[in-house]
Amino acid sequence: MTEAWAALVGHHLAEEPELDFDAFLERFPALMDGGLLRRHFSPELLAAPAARAAWVDPDLRPLPAHTSATSPNAPRPTCRLGLGHSGRGLLMHRHSLHEVRAEAFNYVWDNAIPPALEVESGTEVELHVRDAGDEQIGRDSGAEAVGSLDFSHVNPVSGPVFVKDAKAGDVLAVEILELRPGDWGWTAIIPGFGLLAEEFPEPWLRISDVDGDARRVRFAEGVTLPFEPFPGTIGVAKPEPGPHSIVPPSAFGGNLDIKHLRAGTTLFLPVGVEGALFSVGDTHAAMGDGEVCGTAVEAAMDIVVRLSVRRDFSVPAPQYTVAAGELARTEAGPYHVTTGVGPDLMEATRGATRAMIEHLGHIRGLDRQEAYALCSVACDLRIHEVVDAPNWVVGMFLPQAIFDEEGR
Repeated sequence: MTEAWAALVGHHLAEEPELDFDAFLERFPALMDGGLLRRHFSPELLAAPAARAAWVDPDLRPLPAHTSATSPNAPRPTCRLGLGHSGRGLLMHRHSLHEVRAEAFNYVWDNAIPPALEVESGTEVELHVRDAGDEQIGRDSGAEAVGSLDFSHVNPVSGPVFVKDAKAGDVLAVEILELRPGDWGWTAIIPGFGLLAEEFPEPWLRISDVDGDARRVRFAEGVTLPFEPFPGTIGVAKPEPGPHSIVPPSAFGGNLDIKHLRAGTTLFLPVGVEGALFSVGDTHAAMGDGEVCGTAVEAAMDIVVRLSVRRDFSVPAPQYTVAAGELARTEAGPYHVTTGVGPDLMEATRGATRAMIEHLGHIRGLDRQEAYALCSVACDLRIHEVVDAPNWVVGMFLPQAIFDEEGR
């Protein structure tokens, strides 16, 4: 969808918001040439009610109805178009989208960092998130780039955003509305990092093709992961003076690596300081629960969230709600599951992971490094039981659907 078409569509719908869908197409027949309209709606959007539908360009960015204001704190008017419940009427959803400038990012949590943006409660905010390696790894990089990473410049978080009227003891509700990726991501085994760090001392790197439109990530020949984007790091400033490391999570969020924080999920964070000082980073195109090798499919993205202050309840640590049907949507296929059993949960987790690496090597022919990385980006760890002392059971779930038909 070109900017010219975007402007044309935005102008006419602003002037005639009740314009009939068929009449609209008759007025602009070029929209149907070559299926232009259909190409810019995913099947999900075409089928969804108006509240979930959005008109997007090829990069999945909301189309502006007007030119953006020049001030970095000024709202950016946008026009989102969607199919109504009848599938015929075009509805226009207008809102003000505030944008955090791309260069506003930090490598630590610190409540002394000046906010990049101030917004009212209930505001939608767009943030431009850099990849977890802060561009130290490129699409053409090799494993040597992993070995030379500067760890003082990893996991940058975009922000912070000051939410007016947010006070310590409040809850910040973060509705995750949209994530828009580039066309590639990376997965690495970093020496000294990961669940089985002692067993994998050498650096390793895999570059994956990311196709947000098709919702797939090509990880390897014969292995395609579902594109399920989410931010690995998301949180608010701690009340204690900083700086604090960006790597470990805390009761105020941070490097949570919760794969269910996808579009449609609402995260609830305890507020520790005035304004909350919200930041987000470490966006992933795909990840298994556990992220066992230490990385997912790391990919830079733009993310849109709605930030709202809540005082009708409190939370001691992050909590979240997952939209109805989301778990069923992502877990419908068959799985192969390995287990680890023992008196220590971490050792049981390592046992389940080692067993899956062996399985992938024996059944799929993967070498140990690739198998370990695949466990990190595709397999889900789950605790099966913690009551039958003295041993606990952990499972690792491998989705069979990620393998091409001939390899299943």
